[in-house]
Amino acid sequence: MGQYYNPKIPTIDNLIYCLDFGNQRSYSGSGNTSRDISTSGFSATTVNSPTFTTTNKGEFNFVKTTGTRIHSHGSYALSGAKSVFAWIYPSTITIQAGYQRVIVWMPTAVTAEQFLLSIGNEISDITKFYISGQYIGQTNQASDVTASGAGYAISNWYHLGWTYPGTGNTVIPYVNGIGITTRASAAAFGYPTFTGVLIGGRNDSTTFDYNGKIASVQVYNKRLSDLEVNKLYNATKGRFGL
Repeated sequence: MGQYYNPKIPTIDNLIYCLDFGNQRSYSGSGNTSRDISTSGFSATTVNSPTFTTTNKGEFNFVKTTGTRIHSHGSYALSGAKSVFAWIYPSTITIQAGYQRVIVWMPTAVTAEQFLLSIGNEISDITKFYISGQYIGQTNQASDVTASGAGYAISNWYHLGWTYPGTGNTVIPYVNGIGITTRASAAAFGYPTFTGVLIGGRNDSTTFDYNGKIASVQVYNKRLSDLEVNKLYNATKGRFGL
């Protein structure tokens, strides 16, 4: 097996984007290129040198002040149901309404077509973070923001993300395989102009960049069921000692 492992990501249909830094097919352990190991197969490029280590089988550390990120270039579909998940370890949280970007997805350079997964805290406690997600469809028919209600301690590994059914205005957040309660978000989200997927930050500013580790990212072209989300978490949690 060497320094990498064979990730036990369960077989779930409609996986359209997957970076896993513990899988040598996705990242070799050196260099600036990662590979999306879903059926899409797009390449990804590290920017401003996020630090890779083989801890927890493989992870990148992103530093907010230096603009570290990973950029995937490709023609990505937006419309319809979506689910987005990541294994992350937030190191610090900045009090701000805009939140720190874990994933920004834009199929074209049109700001009315995008979604994101973010974390942050616009209240007062920098020891905790909230998860926030937004989906804006191709005709602005779905503009959706939700945030978790409890808050989660930084400096721990979490499997988090959200699902969107494809219609209406409800993004459903999950943490560690469980659907969570929501509260209204005070965040006002802006988007840069680019095409593709950004991991760990924006391409135009460090203000909303993420500070911490990311081990893997998956996007599905459907709304995962509660059972599928829980299955995804349970199949991969052992890598992080959970």
